[in-house]
Amino acid sequence: MTLALILGTMLGFAQDEPKGKLNVFFDYFDRPGSVSFIWAETIRNNVMEGIQKTNRVNLIDVDSRGTLAIERSRREQDNVSAGEDLDRLKVMTEEGANLLVKGIVTDVTSKESVGSKGESLGYEAAVAFTLKVIDPANGTTIHTKSFKFPKNFLTDLTSTLTQRTAKSADEAVQNVAKTMGKEMRIFVEEAFPSVGKIVELDEVKGNDAKTAYINLGSDNGMSKGAKFEVRVKRMIAGSTSYKMLGEAEVVDVESGDLSKIKIKKGGKEIGEAFKAGQDLVVKSTR
Repeated sequence: MTLALILGTMLGFAQDEPKGKLNVFFDYFDRPGSVSFIWAETIRNNVMEGIQKTNRVNLIDVDSRGTLAIERSRREQDNVSAGEDLDRLKVMTEEGANLLVKGIVTDVTSKESVGSKGESLGYEAAVAFTLKVIDPANGTTIHTKSFKFPKNFLTDLTSTLTQRTAKSADEAVQNVAKTMGKEMRIFVEEAFPSVGKIVELDEVKGNDAKTAYINLGSDNGMSKGAKFEVRVKRMIAGSTSYKMLGEAEVVDVESGDLSKIKIKKGGKEIGEAFKAGQDLVVKSTR
């Protein structure tokens, strides 16, 4: 898969033909000496699980590939990085990687709460890390997002109440890591959006499209409830433009390359554009 194809899929509607699931390699996480190996591994494992549950990419742990695996004893050392040298990235490309996810744990803190009589109330933790999506063909970073858990006052309060049942610092970090699933789904939509087309209208009232079919299905990791933007593809002064028309949601995945969608917004505009023979491109949103 070429870089142009990947960038088109990653950054918007420029590549509007579905290409199936990307092969995404999941690398080790870098960490400073202040963050223990077990904490970094706990975060990595939960991030990986959260991405895997979306079923949107073929996620491959580098630990499962002998040419890329780094023995645990070495990874336990402080400030050890798997590296992003071109030789290692070249091996990933040769083994079929379209993209690479790399993590950097920037901070983990865990502390014990003590009551007025000196009794332990349990442990709390906070975690911060960054995920990078890299094109292994040339080492270019395509997408970056930083995370902090707990996220805000409300989740801080909820997290504090649940974490104080933790009997150790390690358990508190594990509790925080278990809350990352929702954010990983958002990350996947931002980093690996599904792009396709409306191929047929289904239910139409007048010119108002109610349901339709798109050329994305189980082969692309589609599931009931997946949400999409709908735009019309057009040429203006020799340049391709994508005008927003409406929103849709998958109501049924019918095959590997076909799903039924319900038009939630812009049904009239979508119906008129389709009948006029215009290309209607759909892109998944969170």
